[in-house]
Amino acid sequence: MHKFFSKYGKAVLISLIALASAVLLIAAVFMLINYSDDISVRATAEAQKRTLKAKSHVYEKLTENTSGAISLAILLSDCDDEVEAYGVISDALQKSEFSEVRFVRYFSGDVLYSENGAEYTGTDSSREHRGATPNEPGYTGVFNDEIYNMSVAGFYAPVTGSSFVDAVVVYYPRNKLSSFYSADAVTADADFSVLALDNEKTEILAGGEDLPSFSLKDSLRTMTGEVDGVNEALKLIHGGEDGTVKVTIDTAEYVVSVCADKTKLKDLSLAELYRIDNLCAVDFDIVDTIIMIMILFAMVTVLIIVYLIVRRVRREKEFFNMQTSDVKLQCLNRRGFEELASEILARNNVTTSFYVISMHLKHYKHIKDSFGEAEISRLLFHLKTAIAKIIGIEETFGHCVDGDFVLLLHAKDRDGLIARLKTLSYLAHQYKSAHKFDIILKYGIFERVQSEDLTIQQAIDFAYEANDAISQATAQDANMQFNFYSSELSNIRLLNEDMELRMEGALKNGEFQIFYQPKYNLRVGRQDGCEALVRWYDAKTGKFNAPALFLRLFETNGFIVKLDKYVYKKVCEYISYTIAHGGTVYPVSVNVSRITAVQPDFVEYYYNTKRKYGISDGLIMIEFTESFAYEDYATLRKIVDGLHRRGFKCSIDDFGCGYSSYRILKSLPMDEIKLDKFFLERSDSESRDDAIFSSIIQLAKNLGMKVTQEGVETKEDLERLIALGCDTVQGYYYSYPLPLSDYIIFVANSNKHNIT
Repeated sequence: MHKFFSKYGKAVLISLIALASAVLLIAAVFMLINYSDDISVRATAEAQKRTLKAKSHVYEKLTENTSGAISLAILLSDCDDEVEAYGVISDALQKSEFSEVRFVRYFSGDVLYSENGAEYTGTDSSREHRGATPNEPGYTGVFNDEIYNMSVAGFYAPVTGSSFVDAVVVYYPRNKLSSFYSADAVTADADFSVLALDNEKTEILAGGEDLPSFSLKDSLRTMTGEVDGVNEALKLIHGGEDGTVKVTIDTAEYVVSVCADKTKLKDLSLAELYRIDNLCAVDFDIVDTIIMIMILFAMVTVLIIVYLIVRRVRREKEFFNMQTSDVKLQCLNRRGFEELASEILARNNVTTSFYVISMHLKHYKHIKDSFGEAEISRLLFHLKTAIAKIIGIEETFGHCVDGDFVLLLHAKDRDGLIARLKTLSYLAHQYKSAHKFDIILKYGIFERVQSEDLTIQQAIDFAYEANDAISQATAQDANMQFNFYSSELSNIRLLNEDMELRMEGALKNGEFQIFYQPKYNLRVGRQDGCEALVRWYDAKTGKFNAPALFLRLFETNGFIVKLDKYVYKKVCEYISYTIAHGGTVYPVSVNVSRITAVQPDFVEYYYNTKRKYGISDGLIMIEFTESFAYEDYATLRKIVDGLHRRGFKCSIDDFGCGYSSYRILKSLPMDEIKLDKFFLERSDSESRDDAIFSSIIQLAKNLGMKVTQEGVETKEDLERLIALGCDTVQGYYYSYPLPLSDYIIFVANSNKHNIT
């Protein structure tokens, strides 16, 4: 027995530990399964509770809106004939409280009359309401009116005391119902929460801006891939019942919670989607905690087993110290660079001019995402090797992160330094890859002055600042760009930091204002559009900041996405309001940055917003910069096609200032090109200028594109453009950018404009 344990004791102990661990883990799994089922039941009940609360909110709004019909019913209580009824209704509709009412009808007996006394025999949901509950005021439902050819929502109220009128119905545009379901009513933690109309398409009236379709049925089927579960939810809606249905999305469990009530809500219903583990997050946290404990227990068990099997593990001797080296590239990291560079500078503090350089590989992330980890690793190793070839005595370098290197070089002067960096760029461009991409290097340079008492960390930060500002520096070579640090960069940094601290508050407080610059069509001799431009009113200075001051910063920090959506929403509000009040609206061009356009929800968000405000196709044109086009034709083509399918027009701004304008004409089906102002500039040969100018205009027109020239400021420019066949002009000669109030006046007088 002693010999047995001596020989097999460790194996027996390991087996017992493994067996005990397995038993405990199996028991824990069964407990967790039972607990999870109970959580699911409670989550479903919680979902229904939240939807019922939202339902109550909508019913309160319907009741509040019925007050308009009740007020009119009181006014009609003394009417004895149709003349009196017509007069009362006409007078009432002039009052502000009825400003949103589209028309009114009344019942005399069970016959429905229009407000002018003519009998109406078409479709009207109020007949059903009167037949079922003639003495109850309330919402009657949505229908398509055959007289006014529009979709309306009716609100009914009985009339007492009148010998002629028995009930009155006021009709609002259908989108009035969407205002009853505000963001405050949407339940927290819902993946979506919508107010839907019980019709064939189960149309979404409010909420659900991120859903793939305006149809609740189509959206649910797209999201879940289920038929039975979605049909069960639709059955609840059509039957006017409250209830829940469980569905699965990407292996996760969800619950669709429905509240419908044919008595109170008529053809309206509420539908919400919740992820079950979000509804009972605390319970699932407990489950996760138990699971983590069991995982830790298993890990500890494994470690004990490993420890008993192997007591010693040989460690391969590392060539570099992990604290100061990049092991993959076999060079210093930033910390190692800082230590060695500090030592070098301490030894050469008097006699030598040193430069701290931040070298950045442009498009690092794109190369990595497109071609893979192996490709980017080979490229970084190649760059490390190229740098090592130019490093001399008392110089060093290191790799910081994601294609950023720092170098400490010494040179006689700046020209000598630039010559060395050109050599480095030449060596870098010798990289061979099957993917055929260019290597673009950016150098931010800090020149260390002997008298300055700066740490190496500060010098690196200044070099990074110079690199970040490279877009404002002169590019010496398409594949090599450099910029020297200056105190001006520090001022720009401070200004940018100040703007970043204030930008969110400025958006919330309405400091970003929309100006509209009209466009003039030379062929028809009148205005035919405008461009929406954003201006930032700075309350600190009492002036408007120039767009060039903040737009570049917002593109860098991503705030441009919020700003673009804000501008677009304001434009939609203007168009919708003006049309609703019978005003004249010309198509509006809205600028979109590359950062905004590549967001996954860009096309759908812009389309849903346009649809929400009831804006017709063709009234909004989306403008993209030419620089976006030549950076990524394929992506922009996909975006443009998506916008075209959804009723938008598309334009290329600043055309002609890029590197590949003719490829834009060939590859992108744009509706308009806006020629850059430099086309108006004269060179030594005016005939040569006009020949080029004319050929571009004619080529674009042959391709079916409208040609707009921006920056037109003189009569001479105008006459030249007329002679060359340009379609439309925009610039100070016709009009400056105008605030909305001035632009509305301008449009009202546009038929009097004739700039020729």
